[in-house]
Amino acid sequence: MTILLVDDEYYLVQGVKAILEQNDFGIDQILTAYSAQQARELYESQDIDILLADVEMPKEDGLSLVRWVRESGYESVNILLTGHENFQYARTAIELEVLDYLVKPATADSLSAVLKKAVSRIRQREEEKQRSRQVHMNALWRSLYNGTLSADPDSIALFMNRYDLGDIVLSPQYFYAYLTVSRSEETSPDPAYAGADAAPLLPAVDDGKGGLSFPLLVKCLQQEIGPDTWLATVDSRGYMVSFAVDAAAAESDSAAFRSKITSVMDQLNAQYPQTRLILYLFDSAPLAAAPYARELLQQYSSRIFSSSGSVIPVLETSGSSSFSVPDRQLADKLQIPRWADWIAQRRGQDILLQLRSYFQQRDQLYSSRSLSIVYYGLLHAVFSAFNDREEALTELSDNMAHSGDLTSILASPEQLLLWAARVVDETASLLSRTDDASSVTEQVKAFIRSHYMDPGLDRARIAEAVHMSPDYLSYLFHKEADTTLSAYLNAERISAAKKLLLTTDAGAQEIAEKVGFSGVPYFHKQFKKSTGLTPNAYRKQQEA
Repeated sequence: MTILLVDDEYYLVQGVKAILEQNDFGIDQILTAYSAQQARELYESQDIDILLADVEMPKEDGLSLVRWVRESGYESVNILLTGHENFQYARTAIELEVLDYLVKPATADSLSAVLKKAVSRIRQREEEKQRSRQVHMNALWRSLYNGTLSADPDSIALFMNRYDLGDIVLSPQYFYAYLTVSRSEETSPDPAYAGADAAPLLPAVDDGKGGLSFPLLVKCLQQEIGPDTWLATVDSRGYMVSFAVDAAAAESDSAAFRSKITSVMDQLNAQYPQTRLILYLFDSAPLAAAPYARELLQQYSSRIFSSSGSVIPVLETSGSSSFSVPDRQLADKLQIPRWADWIAQRRGQDILLQLRSYFQQRDQLYSSRSLSIVYYGLLHAVFSAFNDREEALTELSDNMAHSGDLTSILASPEQLLLWAARVVDETASLLSRTDDASSVTEQVKAFIRSHYMDPGLDRARIAEAVHMSPDYLSYLFHKEADTTLSAYLNAERISAAKKLLLTTDAGAQEIAEKVGFSGVPYFHKQFKKSTGLTPNAYRKQQEA
């Protein structure tokens, strides 16, 4: 927590600073300024939680500074000091929603009391923000899972900007899971985590030690698996869980991840014996696969049950030991692990040939499980093959949403083969169109548009994404696009920053971080270079 002390009297600032340093208010950083202008500059580069400012200062008084802080969208808790009581000052302070108004010389006790109140206000506000954020994150994921929100980055970014959620969801790959919860004793759900359009939350479970409620379950998984772990209530039986994972590491980390999540689920089941948690885990897939992951996993959970294991892998296209023996034999016979490569190589007809050969044998019996393995395998292969073709993947997702419901597709081998043929034809068509339309320059632009928010994005990483040397890519991009890679990257970041300035109340530092600039000063420099204005001046000009 950071406090900013602003007063033109040096010794007064140092005296207040000494009181802060001698007491444990929960304040980690103390910043000082001796004019309103210095305070403004600190607000542009630091996150200020508490402002303690003198009212009477030359050039610009503390009331004007507080007004600027509020108009600029900063959310600090503001406290004013004054050398004498003045009704007009007090009235203006009330209008500006100042926390308190202290008359100099403020005693150590009065200062301590108001600072404790400020710290309490900030902590309460953060708790409220966190609860509100969880509600909106739950709504975001439910919308993705039920298909009412498109999985394209622009739609997600618009939703997240509306509720100030950041860009954390826009990960290239996720492990999806369906978590079922059974319990012997039901209690009331926590109403704070149920949005107006949310499905009924699963009741908390009371084991005599506090119980495993929805917020506690979220906290446990985020602590053990990572902060990019999200739960969304989707029905009365369970949650959909998504775990963000780096696309490049998804395949190599798959076994390690399964081992870790199994350990976590075993611990939760042991710690809360009245709760029965079973997690049906799908392999890694892109964000656009969310609605399909939900449908697949819910269907799978209704057919497969476990009396011992807490984690059940739905499908391993690698043919690993987590398959049962018959499942692994079928996967190997149909060469399911190779399907993603075949689709990328325009060999979709080879998949259909194998499926027809298998399902059209005389006097052959097929289980619903075998049909499910083929369905899951082809779906996973398609999403894997289109993982770095975001626009095509979004279109493919929309088309597949109308290709038939799971129950109908898995009703018979004939229905499954018809669906598979439609999918193969659609993927071949999309691959052909994207290849014809995508020059190297367009691929680079698409990659930058998808990753500009990463401050580590540089020429080498972009070149690696399109399989070129950095030097040759720079030459080729400049020749075709008539601009440099760095200039195009900065232009994308500035464009995103403009949208955030006009559609959110976020401050300069938060916006700089969201659009990928390494620091506020560099953000200011590039923004002014592009627009001729500072970010705050641009916001004011557009709002005028």
